Amino acid sequence: MLEQLRNRRSVRKYKADMVPQEILDQIIEAGLYAPSGKGQQNTIIIQVTDQALRDKIVRMNCEIGGWEVGFD
Repeated sequence: MLEQLRNRRSVRKYKADMVPQEILDQIIEAGLYAPSGKGQQNTIIIQVTDQALRDKIVRMNCEIGGWEVGFD
């Protein structure tokens, strides 16, 4: 474990390739098992695969947070 921490790296560039739906489904399923505040909070997970809609959500999120586009 310590070796993994020492050798980790940050990724700042990502491929434009779409993530396969099977992988997305596994990620969502894992998120559903993640803990929440004493099990009291409802889990809401959305999957946005449309690039234009994703970009719109990013812009809206930046406006709400007062950040520059590209921060999110």
